Amino acid sequence: MLLREYELVVVLRPDTSEEDTQKVLDRIDGILKNEEGILLRRDLWGKRKLAYEIEKHQKGVYYYMLFLCKGETIQELERNLKMLEMILRYMTVKIADRVDSESRQEEMKQQLEEEAKRREEELAKQEEDSSKASDDESDKNDDSDTEEADEEDTADESDDASDEGEEENN
Repeated sequence: MLLREYELVVVLRPDTSEEDTQKVLDRIDGILKNEEGILLRRDLWGKRKLAYEIEKHQKGVYYYMLFLCKGETIQELERNLKMLEMILRYMTVKIADRVDSESRQEEMKQQLEEEAKRREEELAKQEEDSSKASDDESDKNDDSDTEEADEEDTADESDDASDEGEEENN
């Protein structure tokens, strides 16, 4: 089936409860499902500072969605988004026309798997680096303890030598 590909960014009020946030997301999902749309991806971008104040809010909670649907679906989706009080702003952008839904879903699935693999590798590398750093730090502490002990021994020896020199002078 050939559909259009869209992305949607929704900015919610910063004080929106998780329950209300879920209602908004469920409503979007419901509209897409009723209109035979396909949600490819949804990301929570988190709470961010707005470029300018909107309805006395300086921050907003951002959601990004990538989906496939018919052109008429956008009208229904935006009509519903306008009615929801929790939404400060939204923006829908058409990415592509005439997209094969099955092949695009497969591409997206592979993309998500690759991203998950990359994240796992990054986490493993960070853990390795942090364990290396803690090992290096403990080695430095061991070295500094050894150096301090060496300095104390040297100081003791020089004190002994100066004591012996004083005794010879008397």
